[in-house]
Amino acid sequence: MSVVAADEKAQVKGEQVEGKVKKIVGGAVGNESLKAKGQAEESKGDLRAAKEKARSVLSRPSGGESESQIPRRGAGHW
Repeated sequence: MSVVAADEKAQVKGEQVEGKVKKIVGGAVGNESLKAKGQAEESKGDLRAAKEKARSVLSRPSGGESESQIPRRGAGHW
């Protein structure tokens, strides 16, 4: 994982946590506006996390198999 990817992942997690805290606190004190803002931030973080996961999956070699997982002739697999 590159430094940029790790930084992005940390930012996404921060958004999710901050949103969850606001949502819980807003619900606990009866502040519907804070609760709604928290839900929105948490959802934004979830969407960014999904985007990063999709980017990660798409950047893998096709088929999702590494060279070492592909059987070779003469290796006793055929």
